[in-house]
Amino acid sequence: MAELHVGAAPQLPSEEWKATLKDDNGIHVISAAPKHQHHNGTPERRWQTTRQVAFKLMTHAKVGLPFFDTALQQAALICNVVPVRGAFRPGTDVPAVPFMLHYNAEARISRIRVFGCPVVAKAYLRRDATGRILQDHNLVQRGVRGSYVGFPIGQAG
Repeated sequence: MAELHVGAAPQLPSEEWKATLKDDNGIHVISAAPKHQHHNGTPERRWQTTRQVAFKLMTHAKVGLPFFDTALQQAALICNVVPVRGAFRPGTDVPAVPFMLHYNAEARISRIRVFGCPVVAKAYLRRDATGRILQDHNLVQRGVRGSYVGFPIGQAG
């Protein structure tokens, strides 16, 4: 990574941190001027694309705004493995994806699941509306229908 684009908010990095990044890692920090957010073109475009993908995922899955954070996480995964204009593998003309540029490794897209696809979750114990376990031995509930919205954050796919 050669450049890091940041906004102009006061809580963003100090000049000492910028100098350390440049001296130790060779990373040039480019920050927008105060009250001139139009200089944030690269990060703002990235955020806008990720946000649009999240809303399209939610529309396709027919879920509401309570699932925006989950859709945004999935959209970020998708945007990190899609080639971006102007990004090339070092020393070649082959397009690169942000994941490859950041980690210097190929992205594993097999981990990405279809957001909002129908799933059947296994029901281990049947319960009534109050939470009591039902003892119906004749009626076996094999699964509960639902929509996939993602795994918990600490769990592998």
